[in-house]
Amino acid sequence: MFQLEREIDAWCQSIYESGCRRKAGIEELKDHLYCEIERLMSEGLSEKQAFVQATERMGRTEELFDEYFKNRNIFSRWRYALNKRSEAMTPKQLAIAMGVYLVFFALITAMTTKLWGGTEYFEELSVLLYTAWVMPLYMFPAFQKSSKAEWACIKRFFGSLRKSG
Repeated sequence: MFQLEREIDAWCQSIYESGCRRKAGIEELKDHLYCEIERLMSEGLSEKQAFVQATERMGRTEELFDEYFKNRNIFSRWRYALNKRSEAMTPKQLAIAMGVYLVFFALITAMTTKLWGGTEYFEELSVLLYTAWVMPLYMFPAFQKSSKAEWACIKRFFGSLRKSG
């Protein structure tokens, strides 16, 4: 038997899994879905028919999420785009991207040290740079997976050196 509440909760879970982690955003979409279902039921459709038609009218969860992020701030949009791109990368492409990112920040850090080393602002700049340097490791799931895999590889390498030595 069709259970409307369970189906709506499953639909909301699919929105969450597609990347929308803001509770307020999901609640807003859920409220919109309820309104559409009520309107369709007042036209004579059953709960199941109204739910199916309402979700079809609202669009696929990926489309909803894309639309939702169009109205977000620039940082959220940048993070979302980078996350989608990084999830589509192969492990090799991801390792290359991570290497380029880390080399870029190493160069920026070296330039900062050369230009502002010994000044009163150097300590604050260093903290900002180091924070920006490690940020992708914590922000982007694809980078997290890559860094975990790289760390496991490093541990295996040093473990094999200990065994052979």
